[in-house]
Amino acid sequence: MRTATPYVPDLDHFSGRGAKNVMPLHRDAGGGEPNVADGLLAALSDRLGAAITAEDLLAYVYALGATSAFSDRFM
Repeated sequence: MRTATPYVPDLDHFSGRGAKNVMPLHRDAGGGEPNVADGLLAALSDRLGAAITAEDLLAYVYALGATSAFSDRFM
């Protein structure tokens, strides 16, 4: 099961298993360093001809994962 939330997960958030699978969007507390592979956002921006942010990438991946087609194929 996948979960997305704008809230900071506490120890009860994942049925008492803790927040061991949390993957933060940014590597630093200030939100200045995206937690994506080096060069990925620049490569996507060049390819698509628009500035792509970490938030844009997250929204795209989240939208794809929310479709039944994704579940049917990969789950």
